[in-house]
Amino acid sequence: MLKKAFISAAIILGIISSVFAQENNAKKFAGVWKGLLDLQGQTYSAIFTFTEKGNSLTGTAESPELGGGPVPIDNIAISGNKIEFEIAQIKGGFQGSLKEDNKTLDGAIYMGDQVYPITLTKDEKAPAPA
Repeated sequence: MLKKAFISAAIILGIISSVFAQENNAKKFAGVWKGLLDLQGQTYSAIFTFTEKGNSLTGTAESPELGGGPVPIDNIAISGNKIEFEIAQIKGGFQGSLKEDNKTLDGAIYMGDQVYPITLTKDEKAPAPA
């Protein structure tokens, strides 16, 4: 009986710590991230804005030089310090890893079979997303 109680308590603690870890991870990525993307010799600004919603994120992507305004980010997945998401409008997405400073995100934007490395920096001066 004591063994079952111990196992039940361990499972509950595991679930709680998993939810807490996901929440903390969402907080790490929430905000505005900016970088420069080199596409065939042309440089474009890439801006990703993530808003925390419960234990997950929603977001938009934009490049002012390309116009059109922000587009939705889809299927955001966070695992530890890694983030991956899709951008349906470009038939691509992003995969990256958060550095220890929690202000630098190294990764790549992919569009079809093309992969473009990019480093994003958290914009600490940007207003918090609503």
